[in-house]
Amino acid sequence: MNSKILIVDNNKDTIELLNSYFCGKYEFIAAYDGEDAIMKFNTVKGIDLIITETSLPKYDGITLIEKLTTLITFQRIVVISLYGDLKNLRLAINAGANDFIVKPFDFADIEIVIKNALTKSESAKNNLETQSKFSNISKELSVTGELQKSILPNNHFKYSNLDIYASNIPANDVGGDFYDFFKIDDDKVGVVIADVSGKNISAAIFMTMSKILIKSFAKIFKNPIECIYNVNKSLNEDNHTSMFVTCVYGMIDIKSRNFYFINCGHLSPIIVSKNEYPLFLKSNNNIALGIVNDFDFVLQKVYVPEDSYIVLYTDGVVEAINEKNEEYDYYRLNNLLYSMKDYSSEKIVNAINEDVKNFANNTKQFDDITSVVINLK
Repeated sequence: MNSKILIVDNNKDTIELLNSYFCGKYEFIAAYDGEDAIMKFNTVKGIDLIITETSLPKYDGITLIEKLTTLITFQRIVVISLYGDLKNLRLAINAGANDFIVKPFDFADIEIVIKNALTKSESAKNNLETQSKFSNISKELSVTGELQKSILPNNHFKYSNLDIYASNIPANDVGGDFYDFFKIDDDKVGVVIADVSGKNISAAIFMTMSKILIKSFAKIFKNPIECIYNVNKSLNEDNHTSMFVTCVYGMIDIKSRNFYFINCGHLSPIIVSKNEYPLFLKSNNNIALGIVNDFDFVLQKVYVPEDSYIVLYTDGVVEAINEKNEEYDYYRLNNLLYSMKDYSSEKIVNAINEDVKNFANNTKQFDDITSVVINLK
C-alpha cells in the first residue's frame, strides 16, 4: 500500500505537478486552504505525511502547522518555502515543521526529503504502537496486582490467645508471594506463606489457584498431609506452564500449643522463645508443589512455649541487597528477632520491614518481601 501524503497548497498546478512526477509511488490527498487541510486530516484515514505551503487562504501555513501539531500522533510535517525566504522558513520550523522543500522544485531533493520524512514517520508510528502495547500490558498488570491484593486476607488475625500479623510488599505490579490464615475448627488455625515461580500474569493465576486450593482442602482434610497431597495433585493437573509454588502450610493447635507444618521447598520457619537464640526449624526433603504429581510429604511438629512466636518469610527478606550488593541474610534477621522477645506480632513484622528497608538503603527491590509472625501467648 502506498503512503498517503496530504498536500496543502492553493495552487492546483503545484499539486498536479507533484502528483504527475510521483505517480504510482505515493497517494496524494489535496487540500487548498488551511480549513480544508484540517478537515481532510481528520476524515481521511492513514495519512502518513503532510506537505504544506506557508501562504494559504483562510489562515496561513504557520497557523496551520501550529494546529496540526496538536492533532498529529506520528506524522511529519514538511513545509514548502520560496528560495531565500528564511523568515517564513524559520517561523514554520519553530511552529513544528520537521523539514522543508524549496521552490522552484528540485524533484530529486524532494524525493529525498519525502523518503526521509516517511521513514521517520514510520519509526514514530511503530514506537507509538509499542508504547501502546506496553501501556496496555502495564494496565493489565496493575489490575492483576490489585486483584492479587484483594484476595489476601486482612493482615491481622486474632483468635483466643493467638495473634497473627502479616505483610506483603510486592516488587512489581504483579507479585508471586502470598499468605493466608483461617480457622479450621474451634481449636485449630491454618497458616500459609508461599512463593510462586515467576512474576507475570500466569504466576498471578497460579497463585490464586494455589491459595484457593490450600484453604479449600484444609477445610476438607484436617490432616495437613492429606491437604497438601491433594493440593499438589490438583496443581499438577494440566500444568502446561510448568509453574510451581514453594510454601509452608502450618496448623496451630491452640490447646496443645503444637505447630504442625509441612515445608514444601520453602525457607525454614523460625521459632523465637524467651532467653533463647532464634531456632531454624530444619525441614525434611519435601519439594515445591506442582512439580511431582504423586509425592509423599512429611509432616513436622514443634511445641510452642508460652510467649513464643514463629516467623514465616520469603526469600525477598533474606535476599534483599544493598548498594554494595550484599544480602540482608539470615544472620541479620536472627539478630533482629533475638532483640524482639516481648513484642506484638505486628511490631515484629513492621520491624522486619523497616530493618530490610534501612539495609537496602534505596536499592531497587527485586523480589517480593513477605513475612508472617505467629504469636502464641
